Amino acid sequence: MKRLKVFCATDENFLQMTHVMLASLLANSRASVSAIHVFGWRLPAKGVLALEDLDRDLVRVHDFQDLPAALEPLRFRIIDMVPTWMRLVAPDLIAADAENLLYIDGDCVVDRDIAALAAVDLGGAPFGAVANFSKTKHPRWLERLGLPADTPYFNAGVMLFDHRLYREGGWSRRAIDLTLSIPDRLKLHDQDTLNTVVEGRWVELPSSYNAHASFETTRHGDGGEIFDGAHIIHYVGKSKPTDADCRHVAKDAFLRYRAATPWRDVPLRSAPCREISDHVRMGIGKVKRFLAGRGYRVR
Repeated sequence: MKRLKVFCATDENFLQMTHVMLASLLANSRASVSAIHVFGWRLPAKGVLALEDLDRDLVRVHDFQDLPAALEPLRFRIIDMVPTWMRLVAPDLIAADAENLLYIDGDCVVDRDIAALAAVDLGGAPFGAVANFSKTKHPRWLERLGLPADTPYFNAGVMLFDHRLYREGGWSRRAIDLTLSIPDRLKLHDQDTLNTVVEGRWVELPSSYNAHASFETTRHGDGGEIFDGAHIIHYVGKSKPTDADCRHVAKDAFLRYRAATPWRDVPLRSAPCREISDHVRMGIGKVKRFLAGRGYRVR
């Protein structure tokens, strides 16, 4: 039976959600996975242990205290969001073989067995993904990126890589070079980069492998049908199911998996705490990017 390698990336801010995502993955697809690589960014020691304790045979945590060399040229723009950009280079840091390599965002849960992804033939494309849900925004995104109006655009929260092809084709280097060449166009960060560098040459996966709609979209019950029977639920948007005021239509799925983790008794975050935390984090991020852009080696 073919199996998958899986990777994700996280920092202390997303540690709880990443832990729940991995717990849900193991609950539904343990037999379908050969290895799980977690790329951490300055994680607390207790957080590393908690992730490793999910499955000592499968989970390997790579905790970075400074940027991988490949990302160093981007320090000036990514120093406050390193886990997001880790997606570009992580496939180069994992030994490649014939197995497909699956990336899953930390703000997801795996709600059904994903074994079928192990056998997907990407047909010479470097990766597969799910088309972005909010298609009304695509025309202006494509115009901003300089792509033809009929170019398909994917959500990068779940990506299935032809691991060998991605590495041997130098796709991480291509993506970094492109980021350096058009930095002002990339409003959605590495998702814009990946969509631009591949120019539509990716394989569309069934939407159930990245069922994504935000709290803002679903809070009144709209769009809930996309989560029916979903393999992977992706909680896009500002509000997350770790927030007490989040009314995402699929929040119960997250809480169900959270109940089986060490986070089960941790209170959900209040709205004021979220707002304060987000403002502080964004403020620190702006300062870091300002200093890094002027040559200071900001950690």
